[in-house]
Amino acid sequence: MFVSLLHDPILITTLDTSTETVTTLSPVKAIQAVQTLLANTDPAPTLVSTVLSPIATSLYALLSTLLDLRIADPTLRESVRGLLFSWGRVVPADEAVAVLWACIDGEGGHWIVDLTGNVKRVEKCVCTFLINPGYSFEPKAGERFIIGSLHTR
Repeated sequence: MFVSLLHDPILITTLDTSTETVTTLSPVKAIQAVQTLLANTDPAPTLVSTVLSPIATSLYALLSTLLDLRIADPTLRESVRGLLFSWGRVVPADEAVAVLWACIDGEGGHWIVDLTGNVKRVEKCVCTFLINPGYSFEPKAGERFIIGSLHTR
């Protein structure tokens, strides 16, 4: 089915195997294809719902990742945001609520973006940090640790 060609790159977790041959679109290409499809067709709510509802949770998770990264492609970020805005305007309220609860439950998956702009969905986001062995993680007086960084009061 045509829709699965667009959904699979966004829904399926990418495995890091070099022997695997790639026969599907990349997530970025799939998002561009969805955007082109919706821009060049009649904006019927059923079409938008059929194309975007199955991938909405993944798009929300991807948008969250793109918003957190300074190196993320701003065009991709705005494309994903635009698709989600379009989806939110046309889907019925009960469908939107169900998808948003799925987002809260973490069903959108984990996404990573490398320095070259490659985007892929991974099973679990494993972040590696270069740690200075001489750095102390104990906060000093007047400092507190908030979501990954040390802040002063």
